[in-house]
Amino acid sequence: MSTATKRITIEGSTGYGLMSLTWTSPDKIVPQERAFDTINNAIADGVKFFNAGEFYGTGDSLLNLKYLKAYFEKYPENRSKMIISVKGLIDTTTFTPDASPENIKKSIENIISFFPNKYIDLFEPARMDLKHPVEDVVKCIIPYIESGNVGGISLSEVKGETIERANKIYPISSVELEYSLWSTELLTNGANEVCKKLGIPIIAYSPLGGGFLTGDIKSTADLKDRGNLQLFDRFKDDETIKTNYRVVEIVNEYANTPDSFLSLHLPTQREIMRTIPLLN
Repeated sequence: MSTATKRITIEGSTGYGLMSLTWTSPDKIVPQERAFDTINNAIADGVKFFNAGEFYGTGDSLLNLKYLKAYFEKYPENRSKMIISVKGLIDTTTFTPDASPENIKKSIENIISFFPNKYIDLFEPARMDLKHPVEDVVKCIIPYIESGNVGGISLSEVKGETIERANKIYPISSVELEYSLWSTELLTNGANEVCKKLGIPIIAYSPLGGGFLTGDIKSTADLKDRGNLQLFDRFKDDETIKTNYRVVEIVNEYANTPDSFLSLHLPTQREIMRTIPLLN
């Protein structure tokens, strides 16, 4: 099989992230049958792109994959209707990325074991670990594409230079990036420009900033029943939340006085304690 031009096509303008089905507060984990209904409804609405994670599980890090395994056992006809990107390479004991060759092998082989025919459409390193060059990471994934176990490669939370370097080794199918009032890096770190130039779709997630824009999170006490939000640095303590909450107040001020648009001033990166989530 030639690896010169193979790229998975991402269809549709909207995708569905499966994280919240299984990686949330224990009492909010969606029951399996209800999760199945949710996926079926998404497919019925025309959604074709789905995002899953090897570590998306509360109590059981593999719960997201176990749900998908059971789903395809019950609805095998729907597998061909879905393009699924699966994040991997996260050490669930430290919640840090590990893109070593050994862990790439371990992660991919574990993930594909949950899927029909041991095949996933896209393998997505959840983060770069800054220890292993992206070129080496991509080269380690290619053999699984050649063997027919992986369709293509997606990246997550990387800058434009990294995307360009990776794409020189193998065509990158998509790049997943947070795009919210708290994370606009894709506009300044070259990611948006490079993806546009190379024709790589950006999978934009968390438009509400991990729930911040709802206005319901004003202190760490409000995170009690909100699953994995404590992993986001922007929610690390009350002082950080208070500083970041100023953005919510500015949006509310504008919403209540639309004529003030011309004088609207959003804080710059130096003016607010902007933070990057460890995991999405």
